[in-house]
Amino acid sequence: MTKTYTFTARDGTNPERTLTLTLYPDFVRINLTGLWDQLGTIAGAEDKPDEAKTQIQAQAQPATLKLLETISGPVHIKDFNASMDGNEFKIQIWQRLRKLRLAPIQLVIDPVDNPDAAEAFINELEDRKQEATRAARFPGILDYWFTWAGMFLGFLALILWPQKQQGAEG
Repeated sequence: MTKTYTFTARDGTNPERTLTLTLYPDFVRINLTGLWDQLGTIAGAEDKPDEAKTQIQAQAQPATLKLLETISGPVHIKDFNASMDGNEFKIQIWQRLRKLRLAPIQLVIDPVDNPDAAEAFINELEDRKQEATRAARFPGILDYWFTWAGMFLGFLALILWPQKQQGAEG
């Protein structure tokens, strides 16, 4: 039987803004329904929207839904970080492209309504990270797209630089 651990982070000032996190042995699932409901409320406001606002809302909803699907997981446990700063609960999720880290997505709940439960969740997360399999294709800094892009540009500069030097001398 799979051992799961679920924590619901609720905003202390806006209790309708919730985020439910479920830990599995090697991954995390994130339920953003509280955030999605809040976006629906904002989009359905009673004020008279102008044409530009209507178009932006129509285009933003599918993009937001895609982002929420991407965030909700499953996310490998080693690509998921959580921390507390006072009563501020922070989450960082690394998005991968072709098994390399591309960009972090950050979510913050400030203040979280139960900081002790958030700390317990963070401790459980760190314990499970010690036991989890590796998510990375390469070790350390080689796990990031910017490293490979930088090495490619550096290699390209090494090839092109001598050619420019010869052209300037001749």
